[in-house]
Amino acid sequence: MRVKELSDRLVDAARRARFQVEYYGKREDHSLMAFHRVPEDAKASVYLSAGVHGDEPAGPMALLDLLRKKAFRDDVAYYLVPLVNPLGLEAKTRENDKGQDVNRSYGPTPSTPEAVAHQAWLKDRQFDLAICLHEDFEATGFYLYELAPERLPKDDPRRTSHAFPSPARDLLAAGAEHLPIDLSEEIDGFPADKGLMRPPEERTETWTEDLPEAIQLLRHHAPWCFTTETPSTAANIVDRVACHGAVIQAGVNWLLHHVS
Repeated sequence: MRVKELSDRLVDAARRARFQVEYYGKREDHSLMAFHRVPEDAKASVYLSAGVHGDEPAGPMALLDLLRKKAFRDDVAYYLVPLVNPLGLEAKTRENDKGQDVNRSYGPTPSTPEAVAHQAWLKDRQFDLAICLHEDFEATGFYLYELAPERLPKDDPRRTSHAFPSPARDLLAAGAEHLPIDLSEEIDGFPADKGLMRPPEERTETWTEDLPEAIQLLRHHAPWCFTTETPSTAANIVDRVACHGAVIQAGVNWLLHHVS
């Protein structure tokens, strides 16, 4: 499926699911878009993003699948950015058309057109939970990164307001209904614990420029941030899409249990 067709399908599905569609930028012929649905009586807010790496198609497809199924609760505010890097997706490359890794370009001075526009859209928006959908072509199964409120500065009130028990194992269990867990003891140079990745604090705290989206989100927008990683070569697209969707639903259910 070409990116223009995918974009059109996403917009159509979003409107049918009662989301507002907005365009926050443009990259050549592709619009950068975001969807939101904010009920007046929303109990929590959730941010979902996908497509920051163009060779990871299951994330955008998972959001399309959820929109088509109208699998979004009426008591939650949702914010979706389904195609962060459309030119990368068009070329099936990790990077954008300039050879830049968009997921290493966030921070005080964002260094790609995609991150500049994305951060401007994020502005002062606040979410209770953020989930970034990714894939890993080297992975043997599904795994998950967690960034929790304990990583925030000690004077940040979200450290206490969102100090809920971690849902990481429940999210992994939800994903495991569709894909095996990657049990590697080390992934991308970091220790892994049965599919759970918690990057060393010194890495996340001292990183100041060229940030991943997830660290930017943790610092400024969401006290809980998870990154899903499905195995893009070791599993079929149907199971990868289902895995992402299951993790999202499990995360929303966990959040509502603690904020209600």
